[in-house]
Amino acid sequence: MLMFFSYVGLTYSMARLIFFFFPFCQSLEKTNCLSAMTDALSCGRETTASIGVPEIRHFLYKAKSASQFAYPAPSPPYDSAEGAARLRLHYLGLQEALHACARPLKLQWRAEPRESVLGWVGRTD
Repeated sequence: MLMFFSYVGLTYSMARLIFFFFPFCQSLEKTNCLSAMTDALSCGRETTASIGVPEIRHFLYKAKSASQFAYPAPSPPYDSAEGAARLRLHYLGLQEALHACARPLKLQWRAEPRESVLGWVGRTD
């Protein structure tokens, strides 16, 4: 971690990071990608209602081809600290079941008092 480096090491690390990152930023600016990314960030995240599935409270999708996650902005009941913690526990439980070393599952359904949780692993081609 950078916080454990000395001041000289931190300066060197930051200078090195800027040296390699600056040409990348210039190429984003030349192709107008930087302004498109800024516009997208200023719009905010989608909600399940704006996507067209208001019945679903939350989802998490990971595309294996791009190694990217997609998920909506938190909405009730997950917009509070307690709700967000409960949501994290649901996802951790699903991850344990779907990616268990001994016997990984392809499909997991949990009916709980407040919500039902579904997780599945698609094809891995």
